[in-house]
Amino acid sequence: MAIQYQRGQKIVLELEKIVAGGVAMGRLPDWRPVFVKGGAPHEQAEVRLTRIKKDFVEAQFLAALRPSPDRVEAPFPEPALGGANWHYLSYTAQLAAKGSILKETLQKIGQLTQPEIQAIVPSPTEWRYRNKIELTFGVNERGKPALGFHIPGRFDEILPTDDVALFPEIIQSIISTICDWANRENLTVYDPRKKQGLLRNLVVRRAEHGSDLVLNLITAPGTIPEDSLLLALNSLPITGLVWSQNDSQATIVRVDQLKVLAGSPRITETFLGQKISYDVDSFFQTHTTMAERLATVLFERLASHTTSGIQPLGLNTRGLQNQLVIDGYAGVGGFGLFVAAAGIPVISIESHPASSADAIKNAEQFGVADRMTFINQTMESYLVEAKNLQPKNLRTSLIIDPPRAGLHPKALQAIQDSPLREVFYVSCNPATLARDLSFFTSHSSPFTPIFIQPFDLFPQTPHLETLVELKRSKM
Repeated sequence: MAIQYQRGQKIVLELEKIVAGGVAMGRLPDWRPVFVKGGAPHEQAEVRLTRIKKDFVEAQFLAALRPSPDRVEAPFPEPALGGANWHYLSYTAQLAAKGSILKETLQKIGQLTQPEIQAIVPSPTEWRYRNKIELTFGVNERGKPALGFHIPGRFDEILPTDDVALFPEIIQSIISTICDWANRENLTVYDPRKKQGLLRNLVVRRAEHGSDLVLNLITAPGTIPEDSLLLALNSLPITGLVWSQNDSQATIVRVDQLKVLAGSPRITETFLGQKISYDVDSFFQTHTTMAERLATVLFERLASHTTSGIQPLGLNTRGLQNQLVIDGYAGVGGFGLFVAAAGIPVISIESHPASSADAIKNAEQFGVADRMTFINQTMESYLVEAKNLQPKNLRTSLIIDPPRAGLHPKALQAIQDSPLREVFYVSCNPATLARDLSFFTSHSSPFTPIFIQPFDLFPQTPHLETLVELKRSKM
């Protein structure tokens, strides 16, 4: 007789490995997989069953009865570990799990067995690497304003913290100063259930290779004591203070109105030796050093297809009259700026107006504005206009760095039908990357993946950045 399992039941489970989603997997005697958040590979664990389905089971990790050799103690208390979902795994185990997940995902979803995936480029720092952090206001055990991260599964409750393990130590002073100010001023915290209260979020952004440090205080519509806030923050090395108002009922960080209270709302980062500036609400990779390493490899691969060669700083301009690069989801300029600095004409596509404006400013700072065309448009709508893809006398390459959702089906078809020579796909989501690559492998595509290089931009998390180069095999 088959064993009957009940929700809430405790069982002992042998965990085998980490799988997609960042959870550990074991199996019941009936061979159903059990997915356990917080579990480690090769350990015996006590778990509580939380969801029972015909084909799979989910469970809550309770204790390691025989701990995995990969399990470690995090060097921070639990409240500081917001976002660090893999804090209990050694860094070596994290890299191994990410590599295994990427390989399995590309094989199962993308039907890819070639080319061989390169070893993950590891991060030189495992902690305090982020240049951006988003905190939510809530209340502490005394009912006073506090900052922290949402408790998993709870949109209306946070775990207060006085530190963030993935952000430099300056965050400790920022949190204590902001919370002390809110307490002194008797400010209320926004309650997402009642839709009442003032304080909502605090976004902190910094230059990893620079001195800029900008705070964005986000509240519900209302007023704040601006003078006392400026006075409270006077002793901190802040270069910009912004107050934003968000009247949305959703708990996501959103800005409707923005007012600069002090300094500049812009961050200037040194990226591959050059200055790149962006606004407080523009997108920029959260791990600058690793983004530089990814960009360097991308440029090396692109240079092998050009007559110029692309150097990180710049500026070889030989023999470029027959080449063009389209930089899709271009953000604040990133890849395209350096390609243009090598003398290659670039079409920069970005749908976010603030980021597109930043890209234009950066091109002027780089001295390459005359070699770049900026289009504020969604990538899929641009790509479907096939006539834009490649003037007949130009060899055109495409760089795309889409959000986690990946490419729109119309964009995939447009690439398939285009005369592009190479596509460089930068992905932060193995599942959507595999889905998009499967389009090419299953549609008799002229594009073939020839290079796959993952980068760990997100230590202590299951997330991974991957560069894939696709080359046209036939015209």
